Amino acid sequence: MRLSARVGLAVGCTVPLLVLASGWLLTHLVARDLHRAGDQHLRRRAAAIAPDARALLRASADNRPRAADQRERHLFSAALDVGVRVQGPDGEFSGGPQPGPSARLPERTGVPVTVRDGARSWRGLARPVRGGTLWVFAP
Repeated sequence: MRLSARVGLAVGCTVPLLVLASGWLLTHLVARDLHRAGDQHLRRRAAAIAPDARALLRASADNRPRAADQRERHLFSAALDVGVRVQGPDGEFSGGPQPGPSARLPERTGVPVTVRDGARSWRGLARPVRGGTLWVFAP
């Protein structure tokens, strides 16, 4: 076998492998960047709606159903792009896209986690609020 044929075979095998490896690396870098952006969005939304969740839990604890309904509507209208679940001692308020009640949520975490519900997965962030826990979900 001539030297030029060997070089041609080596280049013919190496170039596709390099293209596949760079494509795999680029895919993982983009996926990690998208996860970070989604997690940052969850953190911002949780910080923005935390006062509304506290007000809802306060109204619910004071046994004021009309005020609690108003606070609940205000909370859900402030978080139209994410799912919200507020767990308190007096009950649970939930709205928007989120995993079903059968999905097991981890204990309070300060970092976003992946919650699986059947075939779907959700990114969720738990934030402690006075009197309960605020969960924010994104599909």
